[in-house]
Amino acid sequence: MKLEEIFKATKVPLTLHELYRRILKSLPKTAYSTIYRVVQKFEEEGIVSKVNWKDRGGLYEWANRPHHHHIVCEKCDSIEDIDDAVVGYNENKLVKDTGFIITNHTIEFMGICIPCQKKK
Repeated sequence: MKLEEIFKATKVPLTLHELYRRILKSLPKTAYSTIYRVVQKFEEEGIVSKVNWKDRGGLYEWANRPHHHHIVCEKCDSIEDIDDAVVGYNENKLVKDTGFIITNHTIEFMGICIPCQKKK
């Protein structure tokens, strides 16, 4: 399986180590440095987006998806997508209200997922 196929098939952001583990299943002689270089190239070309989590570092996901945010479980590290409409983020209104030209933004949600809540 190619990196591009992994990104397309995966609904959540992945670390470089997670990508490397998945690639090794079909291409066992692949070097970690190769994964790193390909992902960096994908990011430069806008094929993948980097999601920066303060506690988890950089994660990568397929860029050809509607804009969204993520919520991460503090117990098991599971990740779920959150639609912008749920967040209530309105970039146009923010630009109008502040006069800023927005170049980037980060919104992080942390919590405890339902399965982990049930483990109490």
